[in-house]
Amino acid sequence: MSLIKVGSDKVAYRPLFDRFNAQAVCVESAYLLSRDEYVDSINQSLSNLLNTRCHVSEADYDLLNPETLDYGVPVLFGLPDFSYYDPMNRLSWQKLQRYIKNSVRLFEPRFELETLEVQDFNINTQTLTCLFTGWIHHNDKRELIAYSVGIDSPNRS
Repeated sequence: MSLIKVGSDKVAYRPLFDRFNAQAVCVESAYLLSRDEYVDSINQSLSNLLNTRCHVSEADYDLLNPETLDYGVPVLFGLPDFSYYDPMNRLSWQKLQRYIKNSVRLFEPRFELETLEVQDFNINTQTLTCLFTGWIHHNDKRELIAYSVGIDSPNRS
């Protein structure tokens, strides 16, 4: 589906559920995003995705493919439970990176992940900070973007 060019600064369609919640005065504002709004929308989506837990087994999660995924099944959305991993242990980060990459690949098609770096675990806030670098597409352009996303530990009370 091609983008309708009604406004010079609009580059992408707003995600479906964001359209339902849009408090816009005109149709263009409700359906279309500027480049900055598009980048922010992807960042918000990544944060929501990575701070949601799904309840499928690790083995089943690894077998999910975007081509066969039923997006109407909320149990698949998010990261599998990794509460038994110690986020302070850097050896656990490699496994968590695999989960995170798979989740982004499955559920955020607007962002083509290039690199993922687990940067830090803050013991006070129980937050794992990750740096995502990847490509977004808008207005027939491909742009390299970096996001820093904090992931709450499942053990956080």
